[in-house]
Amino acid sequence: PAPEPDADLAQVIDAELAALADKYRAALVLCDLGGLTAQQAADALGCPAKTLGTRLRRAREQLAARLARRGLGAAATALAL
Repeated sequence: PAPEPDADLAQVIDAELAALADKYRAALVLCDLGGLTAQQAADALGCPAKTLGTRLRRAREQLAARLARRGLGAAATALAL
């Protein structure tokens, strides 16, 4: 179902971020919200850069799917990332 017209987009995004598995949320927060490079985030999380890249891709895919299920289109998903 579509969100209420007065629903705050930031609250929706926060809720969907919170619903991601920790390993995916951490990658997304460090890179997309924190501005770290993949290598910096991988170092911070203690995992290989390739693993971090996979987690980041999956996190973005899952977040996009979750937002789409809430009736938010590609523009909102791009804004979230």
